[in-house]
Amino acid sequence: MMSSSSVSRDQVSSFLRDGAVPLRGVFSPQWVEAIRAGIDRSLREPSDFGQRLTGGGGGAYFNDYCNWRKIPEFRDLVFNSPAAKVAGMLIGEGDRSWGQHIPTHDNCTHL
Repeated sequence: MMSSSSVSRDQVSSFLRDGAVPLRGVFSPQWVEAIRAGIDRSLREPSDFGQRLTGGGGGAYFNDYCNWRKIPEFRDLVFNSPAAKVAGMLIGEGDRSWGQHIPTHDNCTHL
């Protein structure tokens, strides 16, 4: 699965300033679909850390982490996607930590 996997200086600056940055085009459509499939699997098969909270408006908030080893799509992302390279570009090559956290919420959720 190919991607451009390049990050601009402006994106790095935005990430360092804001803690998050859109990465449009960095991951190929195949990787985006694999990540979606992994999130869907995590929603169906949450880890012991998974939480589903409901709020007003009929929506829900789901939170899970530490399950990249059990979700094949996430394991593939860790070892075979440009994610490590992109993370290194954003946070610097010296940081080798991996933290995977999946917060999701329905559009109509008000918690």
